[in-house]
Amino acid sequence: MKIMVRYYGYLTRETNKHYEEINVDDGTTIRTLFDKLVIQYGTRIRELCVPKGELRQSSVTVNRQDLRDSRLFPEGIDTVVQEGEIVALIGPLSGAA
Repeated sequence: MKIMVRYYGYLTRETNKHYEEINVDDGTTIRTLFDKLVIQYGTRIRELCVPKGELRQSSVTVNRQDLRDSRLFPEGIDTVVQEGEIVALIGPLSGAA
């Protein structure tokens, strides 16, 4: 099945992309999606979004909903992604103060 992964902030530099469509197996979770992305882009992508196994503030959304919202995603990072969903990975942002 296919999902869309969008990259924001520093992750656009890490991946050299703003978005991509990825083929994943049925039953793929956000955690196993990160495993797949680490193989392709290296461990930095996981470290920027999920340091020490905990989600950073607004670091991952599914269909524009914050993955940390336990009412919508009681499984958190172990939430299973569905065909056609959009997963956004929001890395650190930088700019002038």
